[in-house]
Formats: sequence, structure tokens, C-alpha cells
Amino acid sequence: MYKTRILTVLAATLLALTTKVSAQDFEYNGINYTVTSAEDKTCKTSDGINWEAGANNPVGDVVLPETVVYNGDTYTVTEIGICSFFEAESMTAITIPPTVTKIDRAAFMRCTALTGIVIPNTVTEIGTHTLAGCSTLTDVTLPDNLQTIPYEMFLDCVALTEFNFPPSVTAIDDYAFYHCIGMY
Repeated sequence: MYKTRILTVLAATLLALTTKVSAQDFEYNGINYTVTSAEDKTCKTSDGINWEAGANNPVGDVVLPETVVYNGDTYTVTEIGICSFFEAESMTAITIPPTVTKIDRAAFMRCTALTGIVIPNTVTEIGTHTLAGCSTLTDVTLPDNLQTIPYEMFLDCVALTEFNFPPSVTAIDDYAFYHCIGMY
């Protein structure tokens, strides 16, 4: 029994290490990406270190491309990773391509120079804290099909003075607009 348990733990550890090693991170036009499926040729902007550091720190207006090239192959950008642009304090705007379907948690958290964002209708999943702490954010367009405003999505967005809800919204999670003092 003990021997079986040790073998199971070793196998799980090896699988985890193999998975970690097989992740392919690369840089394209100043943004870091991770291959999510080599078979489907898809990628995402790389994850940052949860609540500590973003993977990307661009300056000015950022335009994410629909596709990127890595080792001669073209990959479609389908996701924005966890904390990917966390504390990218010099990014003033970002254009998200229509190929993106998911924006993970805290993707743009504490981007203090970000004034506006348009999230395309292709995005069907938005994580918590996505724009929390974006203290200069004044202009937001959400997907027409969004059903829930996630937990703390706009926490501390103090410059936000008005907000147009997509007609599809049926729920607003706790603290979604907490400390948005411009809306009081």
C-alpha cells in the first residue's frame, strides 16, 4: 500500500513537471505569450505571478494582434492570462482582438494609467478583479452577451463616473463596483 502511494505521488509529480516544462513561452512585439494548444495553434498572453507581478509591462497604447508568429508557426491569440498586465502602470489603452474569448482574473489589475477599454463581444468569460485598481479608468465597453459583472471587477476604479450595462447582464457579483467613488 505504502509503495503504491509513493509511486502515485512520483507519477503525479513527473506529470506536473512535464506539463510545466512543455509550456512554451515566447515574446512577440514586446508582449509575452504562452502556447495553449500546439495542435490548434492557439496562445494567450502569459500569466503573471499572482498578485505580485505582471508578465507584461508595455507603455502607451497597446494593440494585441489576432495572431502571432513563433518558431515559424502562426498562433491565434485566444486568451489574456492571469495577472498578465498586472501593474502595467504605463499602459494607457489596450485593443483586444476579436479572437480573444477569455480574460482571466486580475488581467489588468492596477493598470493605473489605463483610461479606457473595449472588450469585444467574442469574450464570453471574464475573471474576477479584471480591472480592479485602474484608478484613471473612465471608459468601459463590455461584451453584449455578458451575463455577470464579476467579483471586484471594478474595485477602486475611482475615476469611473458612469457605466452602461449590457442588456444581457442579469447579475452583479459582490463588490463589483466597490469604492468607485466617482459613481456615488
